Amino acid sequence: MKQLKIRWDFFEQIKKGFKNFEIRKDKYLEGEVELIVFERKFKTKCEGYQTKTMRDSMTDNQCFYNGNCCDYCIQDKLKVKLTLDKEMNAFKIGQNLQKRIDYAESNNNLLLMSMYIKILDFLNEYFKQGDELYWYDLEVLE
Repeated sequence: MKQLKIRWDFFEQIKKGFKNFEIRKDKYLEGEVELIVFERKFKTKCEGYQTKTMRDSMTDNQCFYNGNCCDYCIQDKLKVKLTLDKEMNAFKIGQNLQKRIDYAESNNNLLLMSMYIKILDFLNEYFKQGDELYWYDLEVLE
């Protein structure tokens, strides 16, 4: 099963049922995937890679982050189903997020408004670069 890194704050919103979409640069993610949150970031190899014996005994799915992290580093994970919305391009994604911000603001839902603003801020660099972005509807499986 494919694993995708996700920021902790976005992961929590999915678990709470507030966030039911995912925006990615990869257009080949449709289907079941596992969203993972790393407990910590390492500048060098993590504790799970301290010995050659331990490294040799690991399976492929335990090694994820550029070969430098393993299950030891994963704080939480969630199995989800992603469905690509082929009608959404970067411009429509920006519009959709802005509509969600306006809706949350009109309903005085500061938690939702804050989440959408964080997502929009996070994506600003991608919008500036003109990178392709893909909108996935998200359904939590486990």
